[in-house]
Amino acid sequence: MEFRKKIGLLPKKPGVYLFKDSRGNIIYVGKAKSLRSRVSSYFSGKPSDPKTGRLIKKIEDVEYIVVDNEVEALVLEANLIREYSPRYNVNLKDGKRYPYLHITDEPFPRIEVVRRRGRDGMFFGPYTDAGSMRRTLAIIQENFRLRACRYDLPNRAPQRACLNHDIGRCDAPCQGGVTQSEYSERIEEAALLLKGRHRELVKRLTHRMNDAAADRDFELAAKLRDQISAIETIWQKQKIDIDLADRDIHAIAVGSNSSTAVTMQVREGRVIARQEFYIAVSPGTSKKEVMSGYLAQYYAENINPPKEILVSVLPDDADGVSRLVSERRGAKVGLRLPERGEKRKLVQLVERNAELLLSKLVLEKKKVHLPFAVIELEKELRLKKPPRSIEAIDISHLGGTAAVGSLVTFRDGKKYSRGYRRFRIKTAEPGDDYASVYE
Repeated sequence: MEFRKKIGLLPKKPGVYLFKDSRGNIIYVGKAKSLRSRVSSYFSGKPSDPKTGRLIKKIEDVEYIVVDNEVEALVLEANLIREYSPRYNVNLKDGKRYPYLHITDEPFPRIEVVRRRGRDGMFFGPYTDAGSMRRTLAIIQENFRLRACRYDLPNRAPQRACLNHDIGRCDAPCQGGVTQSEYSERIEEAALLLKGRHRELVKRLTHRMNDAAADRDFELAAKLRDQISAIETIWQKQKIDIDLADRDIHAIAVGSNSSTAVTMQVREGRVIARQEFYIAVSPGTSKKEVMSGYLAQYYAENINPPKEILVSVLPDDADGVSRLVSERRGAKVGLRLPERGEKRKLVQLVERNAELLLSKLVLEKKKVHLPFAVIELEKELRLKKPPRSIEAIDISHLGGTAAVGSLVTFRDGKKYSRGYRRFRIKTAEPGDDYASVYE
């Protein structure tokens, strides 16, 4: 079917459209209240900017997906951009999936590190600073003494408690060392810490400490006192905001073909996370468009949004982003560009961090010196440009069982340990290496 006729047959419904080039590659993904109106607008009149002009010259075909509302369109758009990395979209270039902390949905839950968000249990993150995440996990293990083992408790349990119990990091629910109700209370308190609800957590622990003292259980009261002290120490170190509010602060810095974003998560007036992202953009992309693409992808992954979002520049689709985050939170979320006062100073602080990150990125690009082996590999494989990033996958198993996959990464001819991964193969047939690699 002729391309222009195909546009005229697009439905007047909300959805996502995918532009393709002559080779069938997806070069742009967009969202729309009305697919027909939005797609038609690209071909009626003069392009709004040089970037759109370059995009239009490349378009040879369009596909679409109809959804129920604009929020669904925004989430689907973000997921498709992450999946296909279209040339003309704003795309977070994290190079990996950032980890989450997952509280499992079990009678005696565990807290584990995962790379993908599922539907069971509770998830916190993503964490761009894995070191900070693991320090947080260590604090939780030390103070709440939760299990780390994978036994199906209480149905299957080991014969004796493990080393974590011996060093005071677990109260051995596998051996009846803690009741299910007591353990559930600890899980709730650990979740409060991960959510940044320090005041509510300290209030609960103080109440338990007073009850223990009244019952003359002074050993438990002393443990709870030490927990409260440790949590309050962390809380004071994180203080930044004067009104004890929950908010995310986003700022971007835009370069010619790359941009950076920095997000500061503030809960109860304390910084609980600082996240850095590199963003791939095509020349001519506006700051508003970069911010819009960044926020849509960020909140498509982030599952614990606050009641207020502060930004260094309002996004193109501010109403759509606000609806997306409000749906994620289950309550109204304000999206604001502060112009004065303390909130403006906070945004300027995060904005300076984004600009410094962009300067660092530019300097690193200038300093890149590719080893001779990388240049030779480009020639031998007849590539269009040097293979600056190389990933290798291998599958190992024991007679077809207990299959695991390993991935090693090289950047600019040198090993990149942060890109190393290990995977447990779950769905592939035993001994089928090809299916294991695909999984």
